[in-house]
Amino acid sequence: MSGRSRRGWRLLLRPGILLPLLLSAALLAFAFSISNLPQVIDRVGEISFTTIALGFGLAVAYLVLKCIEFNLLLTRLGIRLSWRRVIFAYAVAEMTIAIPAGVYVQNYILGRMRSAGFARSSAATTVGLIIELVVVLLMLALLGVPTWTWVRPTALAVLGGLVLFLGILLTTDILPGRLVPWLRRIGLESLPRALADMTKGLRQLATPRTVIPAMLLAAVYLSALAAAFMVIGRGTGAPRFSYTEAVTVYAFSLAVTLLMAGILTQLGVIEVAGLGAAMTFGYGPSAALAMMIGFRVVWLGSIWLASGPTAWLLRDVLHDTEPADGEQVDPAMRSSA
Repeated sequence: MSGRSRRGWRLLLRPGILLPLLLSAALLAFAFSISNLPQVIDRVGEISFTTIALGFGLAVAYLVLKCIEFNLLLTRLGIRLSWRRVIFAYAVAEMTIAIPAGVYVQNYILGRMRSAGFARSSAATTVGLIIELVVVLLMLALLGVPTWTWVRPTALAVLGGLVLFLGILLTTDILPGRLVPWLRRIGLESLPRALADMTKGLRQLATPRTVIPAMLLAAVYLSALAAAFMVIGRGTGAPRFSYTEAVTVYAFSLAVTLLMAGILTQLGVIEVAGLGAAMTFGYGPSAALAMMIGFRVVWLGSIWLASGPTAWLLRDVLHDTEPADGEQVDPAMRSSA
């Protein structure tokens, strides 16, 4: 076995990668065990080219709006970059978003390009995830899930707890005062600075001037995602699948995934959560799973089809570490240069 192959296997066998993959496989196995797999495959195979094309168009709209939100958050942090850099980092991250913490790949890439420190730009990504969570919790609190009476009060309780936690984090020094000294005592010298940078970034972004437009953008791009889910769900042989049902099912699935904070892969978690929520609307396990699997295949394929060529065309920016005219990189990157 070559050295490269051994490194690849060691990477794959790391607990942080192996355990989420095993859990995803177990969740998918459970979903397939309670449904009729041949029927699920047949339903997914019924998706027409017109449905796929419409799903692709909605995926492009989703990608554009979400990229605009990411650039807005970076700008509010004082990181003003060319669209080429932002789009390249964002496109690569969207292709890896299904893996644990894959969304933070965009921050790693910005660091590689010496455009923004990982911790500081991660504040933009983290705020984007928090805003998505707030939007889906509001949707669940408003719409609920049929027969699951616990969903509305739970969504409100989680939303209230999230607001309280963020309020304490952003208005007090509990993080640097308690956690940072402890991290230094156990020998983690670089992590305290990273936490301080991220906390500073979160505080900088926690203003109505930033949060309101970001929430509006998130609401619109998540609406496009729900529309694609509805269209593809109908394409799997569920013609009565409504937009309200699509919003509810996917909001529940996404809330479960986001509350796991990227510890687990999206694959399997979204499918099983969505399967349960869809069944409350009267869909059988095979029909519900076909919706989820069909959407996963079309949506993921659309994301890769749009993001892959875009990243390839812009790949030269990865080697261009000098800021262009008009760019304002993270001050921390300038000081470390």
